[in-house]
Amino acid sequence: MRDIEVERTDWKPDEKRQQPEALPEGVRVIEGDARLVDPDGNVVAVVCEPNRADLGRLAWVAREILAQNYWVNVIVAEGSSRLSGMKNTHITFGTTAPQPLRRRYGCSTAAFDRDLPRLASEIRHMATTAWGALQGYAPVVADEVTNAVFPAIHDDWLLFDSPWTSGIINKTSALPYHRDSGNLIGSWSAMYVLRNRVAGGELHLPEYGVAFDCADKSLVMFDGQLAWHGVTPLAIDDHPEAYRYTLVYYAKRACRACINASSEADRAAREATSHDYERTEMLDGLGMREKRDAQVAEGSPGG
Repeated sequence: MRDIEVERTDWKPDEKRQQPEALPEGVRVIEGDARLVDPDGNVVAVVCEPNRADLGRLAWVAREILAQNYWVNVIVAEGSSRLSGMKNTHITFGTTAPQPLRRRYGCSTAAFDRDLPRLASEIRHMATTAWGALQGYAPVVADEVTNAVFPAIHDDWLLFDSPWTSGIINKTSALPYHRDSGNLIGSWSAMYVLRNRVAGGELHLPEYGVAFDCADKSLVMFDGQLAWHGVTPLAIDDHPEAYRYTLVYYAKRACRACINASSEADRAAREATSHDYERTEMLDGLGMREKRDAQVAEGSPGG
């Protein structure tokens, strides 16, 4: 694998949700297998092609994703750690992390994995392939990721033997510049690209002055929590099988609080009960119980 030396410069978006435009002059587009290294020899990103067996698996995954009508369209609220304010068509898979503000108090398996078990299993297997590639092409980084992830997150919430808890499949999305601040510090992200009849969509790392061409069935790995990244505009053919899917694997920092799977549901239920009690106490303190009881007495629907 060839090494390409890059040097990091300070960079940040000019505005929130800044969308990448055509790549600025001087940006180097990386095609084919490569390892980006800084002047001290530290690996900062890797791009490679999976082995022949996994190319076939990825082709099957692309066909199955295309056949599904399982997408979620969201506009993420301001202040989110990811894609703030940007409409994004996606599917999440793997472990769903706790989000108390959404009244979700424990780790659980994503609905996608329960509803489409074979497809989810194949996608999980690709996580182990990505992990093997990172270990092979960047062993020092892999050791650092091992030390950051495995002691912090219970095995039950990892995707097989990989250091990733969760993932997202983005559907033909030109994403704004962002950093994945919900990721566990010290972990890396891995991203497979599946594309057909879609041009553009390079992954731009502006701090390093490079962009990956994101060829079909390529694998890109870097620290998504640390490095700014965004996707350049897409040119999509008018064809029912035009797509650019990215399968992104990451370790969610919020999963650190989760215990083994057999006990997690009980722990989450206790947490939910505690939060409900605290909320009731807060409402009582604000004098809301009398108002609530009065509303019920005035004619709430009954059996």
